[in-house]
Amino acid sequence: MKDLLERVAPKAALPDAARGREGSAGPPGLTVVQEAKSRWSRTSRAVVAGVTRLANWRHFDAFLLAFLAAVVLGLRWRTLWTSYWGDEAIAIGIAAQPLHALPRALVNDGSPPLYYVMLHFWMELFGRSEPATHSLSMAGALAGIPVSWWCGGKLFGRWVARGAAALVATCAYIGYYSTETRMYSWLALGSVLAVTCFVLAYGGAGRRYWVAAAAAMTAVLYIHYYGLYLLGALALVGTAAAMVAGSVERLRATVMYGLACAAAFAPWVPQFAYQFSHTGAPWAPTPRIWDLFVDPFNVLASAAWPAVVVAIAFAVLWRRRSVADSESDRASPAELQLIATEGPARSARSVGFRATLSRPGPSLMLLSAVPLVTLALAWIGSQFVNSWDPRYLGVAVVPALLPLAGGLARVRGGLLVLCGTVVALAATAVPVLVGRGVTVENSKSDVAYLLGRLHGLLRPGDLVISAQVTDAPAVALDLGTKFIYATPLGRLADPLVVNWSNLPTRLQSINAASNLAPLLAALPEGRHVLLVDPTSWDRAESPQRYAGLVEAEAVATNTEVLSDPSLQVVATETVPRFTDPQHPMQATLFVKTAGR
Repeated sequence: MKDLLERVAPKAALPDAARGREGSAGPPGLTVVQEAKSRWSRTSRAVVAGVTRLANWRHFDAFLLAFLAAVVLGLRWRTLWTSYWGDEAIAIGIAAQPLHALPRALVNDGSPPLYYVMLHFWMELFGRSEPATHSLSMAGALAGIPVSWWCGGKLFGRWVARGAAALVATCAYIGYYSTETRMYSWLALGSVLAVTCFVLAYGGAGRRYWVAAAAAMTAVLYIHYYGLYLLGALALVGTAAAMVAGSVERLRATVMYGLACAAAFAPWVPQFAYQFSHTGAPWAPTPRIWDLFVDPFNVLASAAWPAVVVAIAFAVLWRRRSVADSESDRASPAELQLIATEGPARSARSVGFRATLSRPGPSLMLLSAVPLVTLALAWIGSQFVNSWDPRYLGVAVVPALLPLAGGLARVRGGLLVLCGTVVALAATAVPVLVGRGVTVENSKSDVAYLLGRLHGLLRPGDLVISAQVTDAPAVALDLGTKFIYATPLGRLADPLVVNWSNLPTRLQSINAASNLAPLLAALPEGRHVLLVDPTSWDRAESPQRYAGLVEAEAVATNTEVLSDPSLQVVATETVPRFTDPQHPMQATLFVKTAGR
């Protein structure tokens, strides 16, 4: 009974005899350290008791979810207006195509169609400005908060639900991609649902969860091809667990699940097969062994990942509950009487944090294994196919927050550990607030700034040249359709779409000078030429067979334009002051003064 009273009521409300020496100031002979320790113990108990009373409020979960959503939206609100960079412009260019033309556009891009279909209809409703298209990703990020709360609650109970929602809300990966016109926030959302429904179905929650697991996994496959690694991990982990347990029924269910997902993806397989052979990600490096460990941490917490590592290590090394503690979590006769008199729901709230935690069991093991196997499969696959990039790892890292919440909540002092980890992840928002505070609009690319400065000098029909072949969509998206666009590959029929098919081979076989010379020669006197260049080339992040060719053709483009005696420099714009764009550009405007 004493144990129950200590959980239900604050220490201050107990009689001195029940509190014992813990509630007293201690004998006169206590040292300063002991006195401080005693005071800290009383203070921490009072704080936990206050938090527990607040958490027992009937509407606390709704308040928490609304608060977390407000925090995410508030922190990233200004970045909804961040200027587009190349990949975002490519996504908009593809999604702007008629629906019947999307497969043809995507076959040369290397992506599945679902996100682009979503973006297509979103732009029809809200337009294609920066805040309009970024808000689609923000919607996915905000939806991830209640979804992770539901997933954590279904798997481990109410407290883990709250911890999972807080971890997802403060994850740097979700925060960053919540304001980028790409599919990654939706990829993370679908992955969390796919993994949770699989684990629930695998644990016997019912046939409807198998249907939900297959539907969520199919959506992930049609959002991004890294879903194949997730599907492979689910199948492998489920099969291995069924074989270890000797469960033929679970083995059969796992096989049927995999076949159902494969059948749903089958209509897109011909497109995927072509993309696999001809597009891929030629810029992606072959990951090294340490990338398997470093990149997921960077995805999880960006610059603050050391703090997260410390928090996790602290949780793991902290003394776990003893056998006596574990026994005390079982319902005592008094607790059973409390359940009988107050009802299960109210009594669960009254018993407190530890008593509402589920036993780890197979659910926590499956949840922990799936992200690890997914990362391992992605790393192994990237040894053979150029496909490794940290931004794709959200398919594994964000679902890993569920077992992280479940595991941290089970250590001694789990509530404090969960709160500490959330604070560590929330620290990743600091760079958003102070790092690029006055220049957030240029944090990804300064191309909109450059073109805004020069746009007034251009006239319809002027020639715009992007020295890097994949930057043309970002330039064309800001300038519009009234100009002639070209790259080292020559004149572009549709500057908003990049043809990635066999791009390294095509770059190797072209001659930028011969492709651009006729365009420069045909330009009438008085017309302008706008040359847009990246300010640097980072060979370390791309294979030489790709980066070297891109750089070589860009240099050839600059040589051709700068050596033309009929072109005179009018203006030059470079990276604006007080900015540090991730993809910095510079632009030079020429006027044609005489025939060649």
